[in-house]
Amino acid sequence: MSRGVLETLVGGAVLMVAAGFAWFAVASTGFGGRGDSYPLSARFETAGGLTVGTDVRLSGIKVGTVTGVALDPQTFLAEITFSVPNTVRLPIDSVVEVGSDGLLGGRYLKLVPGADDKTITPGGRVTRVTPPVDLMDLIGRAIFSGAQGAAGGSAPR
Repeated sequence: MSRGVLETLVGGAVLMVAAGFAWFAVASTGFGGRGDSYPLSARFETAGGLTVGTDVRLSGIKVGTVTGVALDPQTFLAEITFSVPNTVRLPIDSVVEVGSDGLLGGRYLKLVPGADDKTITPGGRVTRVTPPVDLMDLIGRAIFSGAQGAAGGSAPR
């Protein structure tokens, strides 16, 4: 075999492997934009560490991603947009929560399906939300409550 033919075959093999990796990356991340998902949104008092690309989970399984995090200038609420698969139709009484992967873990958007027969339409808003828990705020309240109790005062309610 001549050197030119061998180089051509090796180059073709390298291109095929690169194309395989590219296909795998697009298929595994859902970045292909195949239209197999639809957008939803929810409003929170705080974004709580959510960013574009954050996981959206249903029953602990990743079913989508956060596609946008913005501030509503009229209400000053965090507007979180996210995508879910077309096969997942959430009832209108579903709840969206900001979850955490452990004490110091990252955040994710947790979908808790409701029981209503009516479903949220694509592009709709989930109105029932549970705000994220701020660990530092909880620690501060615990310390403040302990200090008030030790000083003989009553703990704030």
